[in-house]
Amino acid sequence: IHAHTTLFTAMTLHELESPEALQAFLQTHANALICFSATWCGPCRASKPTLEELASSYEKNPSLDVKVGIAYEHNLKEAIHQHSVSAFPTYILFQKASEVGRVRGVDFDGIKSMVEKAGCKKDLGEGHSLGGGGGYSAALSPEEARAQRLARFGAPAAAPIPTAKTTGDDEVKDVEMDEPADGQKDVEMSDAPPAQDDSTTDKKEKESEMVDPTASLSQSDLDTLTTSMGFTLIRAQKGLLNGGGTAEGAVEWLLQHQDDDDIDDPIPLVPKSAASSGGSEGASAGGVAQSFKCNECGKTLSNMANLELHANKTGHSDFEESTEKVKPLTAEEKAAKIAEIKNLLKTKRREREEAEKVDDIDREKQRRFMGKEMAKTKEQLEREQRKREALKRKKEKDEFRRERERIRAELAKDKAERQANKGKLHSSLGVEGYNPNAIQYDAPSGGAGGG
Repeated sequence: IHAHTTLFTAMTLHELESPEALQAFLQTHANALICFSATWCGPCRASKPTLEELASSYEKNPSLDVKVGIAYEHNLKEAIHQHSVSAFPTYILFQKASEVGRVRGVDFDGIKSMVEKAGCKKDLGEGHSLGGGGGYSAALSPEEARAQRLARFGAPAAAPIPTAKTTGDDEVKDVEMDEPADGQKDVEMSDAPPAQDDSTTDKKEKESEMVDPTASLSQSDLDTLTTSMGFTLIRAQKGLLNGGGTAEGAVEWLLQHQDDDDIDDPIPLVPKSAASSGGSEGASAGGVAQSFKCNECGKTLSNMANLELHANKTGHSDFEESTEKVKPLTAEEKAAKIAEIKNLLKTKRREREEAEKVDDIDREKQRRFMGKEMAKTKEQLEREQRKREALKRKKEKDEFRRERERIRAELAKDKAERQANKGKLHSSLGVEGYNPNAIQYDAPSGGAGGG
């Protein structure tokens, strides 16, 4: 039984392993509660069993329609910034893929209250009513049940319908039905639209309104990043949005993401509820979570950008939220921090230039080496071509020499034959003209020997 319960609990908490899986989950389910978590977060690991139990209770509740999912920051990567997540864990409730509320930190009472206020009820469909309607309709005939539905929704009935007498337990007594008068038509039934109060309508209008997320950024921090440090306005705005709203966090975020392909893309508009959630959460949190603490070295970090930078530098992975507020920098400390950051940027720029110089030298060496190799190859090809031409000329000379010797031998043979035959040649001239015999170069001439 315990193994079955564990398997059912694991199935009710859906782990979303990519941004595409998260979007598909939000599009598939009308009401979705997403826990944005991290593997290095201590409270996230400690509260996961309770989250699984909550997901199981929602799955078993027949009146609620809420699906629970968990998404880790290492799977979502940059897509997590689309939901303005500034702390782990963060629980966001979506209705039809739009955010309707969020809870920052481990607060399951707040999560239950958020789900209850959102009205995530399950649609029971047509022909059902709450409060014991099933037994009531079964005790009536179809005509009586239809008349009761007409009376309940306030539609005009075909004939006067007496009020049913009920007891404290809603037990139905005898109901007398009159026949409808002639000429009256049946009233067509239709589902009544769900009632919406003004607060729900105002909330939806607020969620659908799109605003510029950079409007609330500090102008002094923007001036510091653009004028003093030389960042472009779009990069300064992105740094403040993703770096916890401080110049230090913005610089650290920009140092990590300055080579991103979309670093200079325009900042899109966001829903008004998402833009205002950061400030409302900080105000409501009070002294609950003011910073992050590394459990391995005890260092207190002011924002998520500092936490990521610390994790990358040290390899530490055990962090938790802290109620300790990081003391803001004084004017002197801020100036010293800016100078330190400038020196760091200058050092990184110098290192990058040195690396580019080394790369240029390596490319030049490679170019020269390839040029030398190509010259050697070309020289070798020319040398082989000259050898082939020399062999060809030698062969032509040998053939010319052999032909000349053959002609000389033929002339000597004819001369010897004339001397032997008193100036006459036999079998050299025929009907077709001059036709000497074949000459054997290796064999001595018989006519010459006889003379």
